[in-house]
Amino acid sequence: AQSATKNYTKTRYDESGNLDWKITLTATFTYDGVTARCTATDLDVTIYDSSWYQISAYHSREAAQGYANVQLGRKHLGVTVEKPTYYLSLNCTPDGNIS
Repeated sequence: AQSATKNYTKTRYDESGNLDWKITLTATFTYDGVTARCTATDLDVTIYDSSWYQISAYHSREAAQGYANVQLGRKHLGVTVEKPTYYLSLNCTPDGNIS
């Protein structure tokens, strides 16, 4: 079997083009042409704008998929104005195509 690791990143920028935050899911897969399996996942949440904060972050794997759920919050004048949730996933085919 062969092994491959891939990253999937979500970012958000403000109106001025400054980076608010970056979420990166990393997943490692094995594949042999017949089956594929996700063997490990990792998650990195980096916040650059202090109005944003992390509420929750979870990552796991199942069969040939690695996935993550991240909920962030954004405050304006000390009050939380939004709490979006982001879902990231990476899938591997038996021939090693990861998307």
